[in-house]
Amino acid sequence: MLGSFRIRLLVVIALVALVGYSLQSGSWSRKLVEPALRVILHEDQWTKQILADFSERLAGQPAQPATSDRILQLPCAYTAVIRPFASARDAGQKQSEPFPGILLQVNPNAMVKPVLPGKVVMVKGESGEYTVLLEHEEGLTSEYGHLARVLVRAGQTATKDTVIGRSGSQLYFAINSPQGPLDPSSLFP
Repeated sequence: MLGSFRIRLLVVIALVALVGYSLQSGSWSRKLVEPALRVILHEDQWTKQILADFSERLAGQPAQPATSDRILQLPCAYTAVIRPFASARDAGQKQSEPFPGILLQVNPNAMVKPVLPGKVVMVKGESGEYTVLLEHEEGLTSEYGHLARVLVRAGQTATKDTVIGRSGSQLYFAINSPQGPLDPSSLFP
């Protein structure tokens, strides 16, 4: 059986090579091969039957949106970006200081939620200037600063729907990987 498999594999490789060569050559063989490939690819009854069976099975079921906990969400609604992210490399080119996060103008008392599910690893601050740090999968962390109130505690698991705190008039947000700060600008168009 092994010998017959090798022979069939060799025949398939030879056919693929011949078809590829004839398609590239631009000669009369291309005019012969292209229509044959169209017929094989477009009139394959087996493929049509599989698609028909699949459509039948899904016919009575309601459509469901694709969701994932891995998609980043905004921590809260914002009105403006006060200070954008600036890496150390950007800072060297622009003669300014690095800024490893983004500072947003927000409506006071806005609900702040995590951009990804994770575990609260730190809550610090006092008197309306709180910071919360969350740890996510694959070594990512996210930081939420300038919070007026904190509604979570260290060690707590936070889903994407957990309100971690209430904002002041500004929100500092940063996301870090094990390699360093990540630019969150694509979240805030």
